[in-house]
Amino acid sequence: MTNSIGDHVFIALHGNPVPPKECVQVLERPGVDGVGVWRTGKRGVPFMMQSSIDAESMAKAAETMETYKELIGQDPVSMIQDNVDSTARGWLVIVENVSQERCHAIESSTGGQHPPSLAWLVANWQLRAIANND
Repeated sequence: MTNSIGDHVFIALHGNPVPPKECVQVLERPGVDGVGVWRTGKRGVPFMMQSSIDAESMAKAAETMETYKELIGQDPVSMIQDNVDSTARGWLVIVENVSQERCHAIESSTGGQHPPSLAWLVANWQLRAIANND
């Protein structure tokens, strides 16, 4: 299965993406029955995803984490989770934040993206979906 954020490919990408949706503002006034609702437009809200990937070494894992951070505040990118591309669904993501959940050495592994793998990197991503107007 393909999992990626921009050009970064992962073995696993967990979480529940939230596509852009219509947002509303509820208006209430003291002493007035009922509520008013204003549609404020279609937009994304922040959501969290967690990526996992192997690396050739602990140093390479640290370097990979730094390249993830370079996406913060950059142009929108596609996100693919379990072969489902956000672009095909009409939206992209912007990276609001990314942080390392854990990184540890592994003695040996079979397969992976970067064999022979000697490290495992897990990162938490704060993303926001935006409509793809292309």
